[in-house]
Amino acid sequence: MSKTCGACGSEDLDMNETPPFCNECGEEWEEKAAGERLIVCAKIVSAEAVPKKALTKLVVDVGDGEEEGQTLTVVSNAKYLEAGKIIVVAKAGAVVGDVEVKKAT
Repeated sequence: MSKTCGACGSEDLDMNETPPFCNECGEEWEEKAAGERLIVCAKIVSAEAVPKKALTKLVVDVGDGEEEGQTLTVVSNAKYLEAGKIIVVAKAGAVVGDVEVKKAT
């Protein structure tokens, strides 16, 4: 799998610069540490319906127990999501099946 920008999904990365960056959006590129988990369990901190859509905007705590308070905002079409529930979250860079999860812009 080729390296892609986590911000825009482009494969046009300038790896000869320090730090490497994306030629399309200018975002600095960081290689994920070998031990970093990209599919994690997360606790829903807050959940609110997205107006006029069948979606729920969630703020989730993806801390590993030692780093509580590390939050992400994600959107889901799953039903019955509410604060306190534990869900599975695929972070940007994770590969689910043959699809790479990318950060929304």
